[in-house]
Amino acid sequence: MMATTCASCGVVALLAMVSAVPATATVPVTVVVDTAATPTPFEHFWKKTFGSGHARLTLREDWQLHLKQARDELGLGGVRYHGIFDDDMGVVVGHRQYNWTLIDASWDFQVSLGLTPVVELSFMPALLADCSWPSGTVTPGGTPVNPGKKKCQTIMHYQGVTEPPKDFDDWYQLVHALGTHAVERYGAANVSTWSFEVVSRCVICDSAAARQCHLVSAGYESDQQVLPSACVCARWV
Repeated sequence: MMATTCASCGVVALLAMVSAVPATATVPVTVVVDTAATPTPFEHFWKKTFGSGHARLTLREDWQLHLKQARDELGLGGVRYHGIFDDDMGVVVGHRQYNWTLIDASWDFQVSLGLTPVVELSFMPALLADCSWPSGTVTPGGTPVNPGKKKCQTIMHYQGVTEPPKDFDDWYQLVHALGTHAVERYGAANVSTWSFEVVSRCVICDSAAARQCHLVSAGYESDQQVLPSACVCARWV
């Protein structure tokens, strides 16, 4: 569930009603068009951003060609994807030590096309969760992630880590450092037009949810401290 209004929900409901009507039934429909009314613009809201897999995919040449094609032919304005903090992006390399190389490569291409990134802050780096990525999952350099620790709990085929950080201040510092780096590289005026999103399970009332709410709070406060005008929201799953 997302913490926003689903623009397509009305369409889904309409399709459900139509499908429930027997094929042999005749349903009268009246459409009234006031040609004298003042016209209003029809906003193509779906062009603002597309969703696309996980972060590592954005480094592929074929993905980038398709992104450019979507901008040129469909008027795409931005793109959002999972896993910017996944260990296959090689971001967290030590205790509060970061490598932004692959994130820069992803963002640089988007910005070069004039697109507006929608930054999903996910998932949890294994070093912060104090766990080890599953067997066969490696960093870009080929070194197993955090070996000797318990196996990380993951989600989806690219194995995004769903565990909370061992120390929430480490998460805060990671998000703060990312926001600071973005502002230094692309400028506050540019980054203030981006959107930042923290994936959460806040709607579930248990101890795990409390940790997820803390995750959102720390991420929000960190981004707001770097750039108060930034758009920061939570996605509830």
